[in-house]
Amino acid sequence: MSDQTARPERDEDRPFTSDERKELRAILENDRRAKWFWATIRIWAGWLSAVAAFVLLLKRELIK
Repeated sequence: MSDQTARPERDEDRPFTSDERKELRAILENDRRAKWFWATIRIWAGWLSAVAAFVLLLKRELIK
């Protein structure tokens, strides 16, 4: 079989280059940071909502 009739290499079979590995690591790290950030925002929003609800309920009870 000559080189011209050889089956072309598929992307899935090709190993990653060092630049591609660096890019993948950066993408994964950014994804982790984004997940951490939004999880933190959800937690803070929950706590702030709970405190606001408590203050409103306490205010209503004191005004009665």
